[in-house]
Amino acid sequence: MVYSKNATPNAWRKVRIGDICEITSSKRIFANEYRDFGIPFYRSKEIIEKQAGKNVSTELYIEESRYKEIKERFGAPQEGDILLTSVGTLGVPYVVGKEDFYFKDGNLTWLRKFKETDSTYIYYWLLSPLGKAQIDQKSIGSTQKALTIEALLKFEIDLPDLQTQQTISAILSAIDAKISNGRAINHRLEQMAQAIFKSWFVDFEPWGGVMPNNWQDSHLDSFISFQEGPGIRNWQYVPKDGVKFINIRCIQDGDLHLDTANMISCEETKGKYSHFMLNEWDIVVSTSGTLGRYAIVRKEHLPLCLNTSVIRFMPKRMFSDFSYILSYLTSAEFFEHLQTKASGSVQANFGPMHLRQIKMLIPSDDVLLEYHKAVFPLTKKIVHNRCESQNLSVFRNTLLSRLMSGEISVSAFGSKR
Repeated sequence: MVYSKNATPNAWRKVRIGDICEITSSKRIFANEYRDFGIPFYRSKEIIEKQAGKNVSTELYIEESRYKEIKERFGAPQEGDILLTSVGTLGVPYVVGKEDFYFKDGNLTWLRKFKETDSTYIYYWLLSPLGKAQIDQKSIGSTQKALTIEALLKFEIDLPDLQTQQTISAILSAIDAKISNGRAINHRLEQMAQAIFKSWFVDFEPWGGVMPNNWQDSHLDSFISFQEGPGIRNWQYVPKDGVKFINIRCIQDGDLHLDTANMISCEETKGKYSHFMLNEWDIVVSTSGTLGRYAIVRKEHLPLCLNTSVIRFMPKRMFSDFSYILSYLTSAEFFEHLQTKASGSVQANFGPMHLRQIKMLIPSDDVLLEYHKAVFPLTKKIVHNRCESQNLSVFRNTLLSRLMSGEISVSAFGSKR
């Protein structure tokens, strides 16, 4: 890689985004036009999920005839177009693939008809510190931030030639593809583990569909050890040289994302909070808001402290119980318990009091050991893939910043094939 001392190479030209593409929005779709099937209709929430590689959680549709009418008269998102969240969570971009859908006006802004510009390059520029800085500077509103079309038209970007844009896009897309592939592999591994759990402990297939007599129903706290976080207050936070602690926002997609986690002093973690320090292979579960989000604590996360709205679960007897405990805590049965036993009128939450009311099936020790032998290799692979994906994300973000600023030349990578 070749580093440049200049902020951007001299050959790059400064342009306004409004000069290289058309920026517009959708035609208004009213709530009474929503349907249970048809052409998908997305708001900011769904676009944020798609950008993160997640399945869309809320399915809204409009009639195909309505979609075709709008598409013929005004156009609809096409492959290579960009949608940008413009209210609430600002500046999340999504590159449209080979798909048919329509979207909500006001929530999303539509960038299309790019002129001699690679739209994927603009997508990555919007994700870069340079793009995010302009989004922060040019958004309006004090209570709820918004990004107007007028403001977007004036965004300034240092643009390299088209071949360089395509090379940068190809480099970053290759990393994202590897991250996406790891996510897909993990999804399949999780499905395999849950299929084995259902076969053994719901359908009892290895035992002819009948539960063995020596298995028993018992209270969860007789088999699983759990602990609620202490409730760390704002005044205890330290800006640096401390120990991170988790909250529910850190638990995402089955992993811990600690980039923005707050810290407390090392002295407190060695003193009154010492028994809240997490260990490798602890399972942490969100107990407020979106109930049941979980993550496995990895060695790379440590040292790390527990905090309120999160409960950690550990085997009470032996580590070989871990696989059964993990499968149970991520099962539909446990999630149903959370939904039915959680309290709170404004925001649902649960704690040790609710957990002590739950009864669960406890198989025999020999079966628990055999299950661990069958499933734990899958879990280890999942954890390894999550670690690799986080490392790739850090590398991608570092490379993204340097490529977009021209600090790194793409000459060493060659041209896009």
